[in-house]
Amino acid sequence: MDVVQAINTRDWLREEILNEFGYSETWKYRELEDRTNAYWLVTEQKIVVCESGEFSREVIKVGSSIDSSLIIDDARYLSKDGKYVLLTVDTNTDRNEFLYVLDVAKQCKDKELIDLYRECW
Repeated sequence: MDVVQAINTRDWLREEILNEFGYSETWKYRELEDRTNAYWLVTEQKIVVCESGEFSREVIKVGSSIDSSLIIDDARYLSKDGKYVLLTVDTNTDRNEFLYVLDVAKQCKDKELIDLYRECW
């Protein structure tokens, strides 16, 4: 394997993905996180991600399969085909910031579940 070629390919692919969202890299490099298999919701300035399946009252109350991060930038970058969204998030751990790629179809917009999350957490 040619290491330099692999690095260049990785960098080129990253740039292509960011271009798909119309996102311009700033002075700060943020790792891309594929969260397209996760269900997610937004409450205030938080993104809440559930990897184990769809949100339910039980999942939210227990909270064991949920992880939340702060949204750094209010901008949401929609992919050209409208199927995915890119969000800039801060995990509140060691100043780690990421670019989450999420599936638009998996966003929970159920007001009752969002309100329940606010009450529980």
